[in-house]
Amino acid sequence: MRTLYTLSALFALALLSLVVSAAGPPGTLSVGCTLNSSDASCPPGTTPAFTAANLNPHKLYGVVGEDGNGASFNDVFDSANIDKLGNYSQFSSDAGLWGVWNFTLWEFRNNLPYKPLDGPYPVTF
Repeated sequence: MRTLYTLSALFALALLSLVVSAAGPPGTLSVGCTLNSSDASCPPGTTPAFTAANLNPHKLYGVVGEDGNGASFNDVFDSANIDKLGNYSQFSSDAGLWGVWNFTLWEFRNNLPYKPLDGPYPVTF
């Protein structure tokens, strides 16, 4: 009987280790815009587009943008727009950006510190 309990415990530990190791890769971010043909930069005043991959549709994510002069914004992703493969692609809710902005993908967690996943990516407008 003791052997049965030991085998059950070992099986449970093995199963738990498989579940823990099955976590997918961290989320990734790509920032784009309609490029200026003369210098391949984002024209001033344009709206960036965010594309992310490896997201869990049951979690809350967003992009934090900072310009280095104290201006910032949070662009929270609508989880309904994260597909079953964990991909997201939408234009930012903020328009009219000027200068250099740094964008970072974050996981927003309830009652825990926010977790940075990818970035920052500098983009010049």
